[in-house]
Amino acid sequence: MADKKTVEEHIRRLAYSIWESEGRPEGLQQRHWDMALKIVAMEEASDREAYDAPPPQVPDKSVERTHSKADSTKAKTTTPSDRVTASRTKT
Repeated sequence: MADKKTVEEHIRRLAYSIWESEGRPEGLQQRHWDMALKIVAMEEASDREAYDAPPPQVPDKSVERTHSKADSTKAKTTTPSDRVTASRTKT
């Protein structure tokens, strides 16, 4: 959030949303304002952490694995139903 006026407006809108979500009770303005302040403080802390965090590591796309047709036929996996079918055909 850039300037003080923008931050205060964001807090005001959050406090209003909290007030509405609680059924518009009377006499809890300070509680709603305090809750909104905490939310904004957490948002700002999260923004700072995201800004300060190192960028995510991206895998090197220049090294790609290639598989030959022989590789794919070597490693054939079987499922339990394949094994049952195979045992029935042997007898």
